[in-house]
Amino acid sequence: MTLAVLIPTFRRNESLARALRSVFGQTRTPERIVVADNSPEAGARELVCALQAEAPCPLLHVHAPQPGVANARNAGFDKLKTDAPPPDYVQFLDGDCEVQPGWMATATAFLNDRPDVAVVCGRRRERHPEASIWNRLIDIEWNTPVGDTKAC
Repeated sequence: MTLAVLIPTFRRNESLARALRSVFGQTRTPERIVVADNSPEAGARELVCALQAEAPCPLLHVHAPQPGVANARNAGFDKLKTDAPPPDYVQFLDGDCEVQPGWMATATAFLNDRPDVAVVCGRRRERHPEASIWNRLIDIEWNTPVGDTKAC
């Protein structure tokens, strides 16, 4: 089963570099990584070019002309669907998030073993919950029960 990673981003180059490197370190290497960027500046494109040598697979930049993370996500997903062959699985990862080591191998193994399951979600945690009350509140909000759910 093939896996691709899609990262929508908008002017988050420092966190985008962390997000990409977290994917590079996975035990289950994706077949390709698409960064879908809807910023008018070239920062993400330049970052993708600079990190190309570190990437364990093709690292592509897609410019999404419409503003909004959903538009960037859709443009990146359209690119993945039209690539030949399209991937069996897509790991969606926001440009300010990171993937924990082993997550993609665990997620794809679970999906392979459970054909009745369409989506698996990981836990989200705030990087610095102690930094502000807002960071702490979002960390609390993200502390949801594990197991079967109707939404993610």
